[in-house]
Amino acid sequence: MEVRLGLMLCALHAVAAPALAGDVSQKEFFETKIRPVLVAHCYECHSDAEQSGGLLLDSRRSVLRGGDSGPTVIVGQPNHSLLVEALQYESLEMPPDGKLPDEVIADFKKWIGDGLFDPRVDEDSTEKRESLAPPVKPEELWSLQPIVDYESPQVGNASWAVNDIDRFVFSRMEQAGVRPVREAEPNRLLRRLYFDLIGLPPPADELEEFLIAHRADRDDAVRDVVEQLLASPHFGERWGRHWLDVARYAESNGMAWNVTLPYAWRYRDYVIDAFNADKPYNQFVREQLAGDLMPSESEQQRREQLVATGFLAIGPKSFYRREKEIPEVKPDWADEQINVVGKSLLGLTIACARCHDHKFDPIPTRDYYALAGIFMSTELHSGPKVSKPSEWKLKSAHDERAIALVDEDEMQKKLLKAKEHAALNKRLAALKKKSNADPQAVKALTNKVNRLKRESSLEYAFGVADSAEPAPTEIRIRGEWDQLGETVPRGFLTAIDSVGEFAIPEKQSGRAQLAEWIVDPHNPLTARVFVNRVWHHLFGQGLVKSVDNFGSKGTPPTHPRLLDYLAHRFVHEHQWSVKALIRDCVLSRTYQLASLHDINAYRIDPENELLWRSRSRRLQAEAIRDSLLAVAGKLESEPENTSTVEELGYRMLRPNDLIRLRRQHEYRSRSVYLPVFRGVESDDLLAVFDFPEPSMGLGVRDVSTVPSQSLYMMNAPLVLDAAESLAKRALAENDQIEARVNYLFQTLYSRLPTDGDLNAAKRLLSSLPGDELARWSIYCHSLFLSAEFTYLL
Repeated sequence: MEVRLGLMLCALHAVAAPALAGDVSQKEFFETKIRPVLVAHCYECHSDAEQSGGLLLDSRRSVLRGGDSGPTVIVGQPNHSLLVEALQYESLEMPPDGKLPDEVIADFKKWIGDGLFDPRVDEDSTEKRESLAPPVKPEELWSLQPIVDYESPQVGNASWAVNDIDRFVFSRMEQAGVRPVREAEPNRLLRRLYFDLIGLPPPADELEEFLIAHRADRDDAVRDVVEQLLASPHFGERWGRHWLDVARYAESNGMAWNVTLPYAWRYRDYVIDAFNADKPYNQFVREQLAGDLMPSESEQQRREQLVATGFLAIGPKSFYRREKEIPEVKPDWADEQINVVGKSLLGLTIACARCHDHKFDPIPTRDYYALAGIFMSTELHSGPKVSKPSEWKLKSAHDERAIALVDEDEMQKKLLKAKEHAALNKRLAALKKKSNADPQAVKALTNKVNRLKRESSLEYAFGVADSAEPAPTEIRIRGEWDQLGETVPRGFLTAIDSVGEFAIPEKQSGRAQLAEWIVDPHNPLTARVFVNRVWHHLFGQGLVKSVDNFGSKGTPPTHPRLLDYLAHRFVHEHQWSVKALIRDCVLSRTYQLASLHDINAYRIDPENELLWRSRSRRLQAEAIRDSLLAVAGKLESEPENTSTVEELGYRMLRPNDLIRLRRQHEYRSRSVYLPVFRGVESDDLLAVFDFPEPSMGLGVRDVSTVPSQSLYMMNAPLVLDAAESLAKRALAENDQIEARVNYLFQTLYSRLPTDGDLNAAKRLLSSLPGDELARWSIYCHSLFLSAEFTYLL
């Protein structure tokens, strides 16, 4: 083992990999889980106005300093922190007016355990003084201004630009005195296109074909590959996964009662199919918010639209113990829906206005409760919501906690067959107990029971429906469910006045009208936010860096005119076609630039905001895993169309259940089809390479560079098995060492080896012990360890 480990370290190819550490998810966790609780329950006694017990809780420094009873927290050790003891009523009892729910206490324990991330600042800082200023006015916030249809600018070097994207980009570079680097080598460009569009590496034979076509006609060769990849079923698997991040997709509830969601996978497949079919984005949004209320032309379309509303149903939910507690938890369910809709579709932190007017953006509390009225008039069909495991088992053939994907007539037929199946099943059990039972009779009855089971089975999805009695809701003072203020009519954000009126009928929830308001072409946010998400995934950084926050605390766009051009073109020329938007981006010369360094450009623009070169990017976790399986010849390319979680039914998860489930099944499908649970431990590649915790929607994943990633790649069975399988393929390819190394470099890096690479391979292979397969397996493993395998350069 020591020899092998040493060889692995020596065989690493020296390719620089930037150490990128993000705190995006930690900030989101604090803003949605911690700050609202502090504001609602703690600031009254422990803010800068009040210091009960000498304790301040309005900044990280004051939390660490503590009060008269000593330090409040020990970072990384929640179970030894006084704050947690007080929340759990073990010593002090805080807040004094009632113990907080278990899931809220669990959030504070996670916050302390993860390092006590806290963006709040101290009283004497400039940032703190700025935070006390009133929120910006609607006319002062760039993102709320109407989208302008800008004409592309004239540029000095007209031949450089391939399309209008390039003209907007080059115009900014000219103004700053920056020149772009040259175009990427064709092999690097092909690898970039494959991973960006379908999340898989290009096969070696397709690389050779592309290089030949590229020499004949560069533009045609690139265009042909782009069309091929956009038409691939793997496109939806790649881009669907991007949306699932935003939609906080998971197959368990999370929170204190972490129950499996056995039908959540249907929403996953809906998203993948929508991207593959190039469903117009405005229709995609409508269906997710109000698909159950939309007309349909076929039974298949009706099913799709019902499944789409899983967007509102699959988030984490608080449980209640008794029916009378529903008024207490229902505002939390609505808050979670408002948060995901606000961030994912509008790029605004609307949920920050639950307890008070938004501190920074023009979102009054009245607007929050106008939206809350819509979602509190919506019924969730998302599995059990009561904290009694005895009630999680189905009490009849019909699961009333989910949506049956059949019409009423078919439902009744299925239920009748289910009753017949139950009766025959009892007869079969009794027959089997008889010592003199006729084997043929047992077989015949067994076959009939199995047939009835198939015929009576119902397909379900999680989703939503309008309440029986939709109604507006009251403002909750300081966000407290039982502190009621005035009733607010249901409606939308008043800061956006460019969209027409969408009156909400008294007998409807308002979701259909909300969907139309969001996708109205005059809404200044919807198209901008989505176009920016696409740009982020293709270029490594959005034109607006804060892709989930277009408010005053987000970052302004680096190219505002380009953003508006893309948004306007997306809506009015491409008719909300996602594939057309992506095609425009990847066919631009800006996208096709190399990632080379230029000292002069770097001095002027060290952050590359002017896009004078391509950004080196690490592959996402799914792409790394899928690549390992693909190059090993083990990837099953067919979609799953199910989930192993459905087999579990409703059950309470334990901390290591995900580890156990993934070890029990030899998953070889794309990573998008793997089971995803909230709040449980994982030791696989996805966890090591920054797969996001799906309790909150997230448009930008953290990218860390930590020792555990190298250790995983050096020792994980998945990687070792892939190396051996790849070695077998290389040995079958050719008898000559040069040909084998050529094959490996083309397969893994999309390039031919240099003379130095070949010489290094020969030296390593000649020095290794063992048979031929063992030596080549070690060599293949060493190639996996290179940053060139896990990065787009």
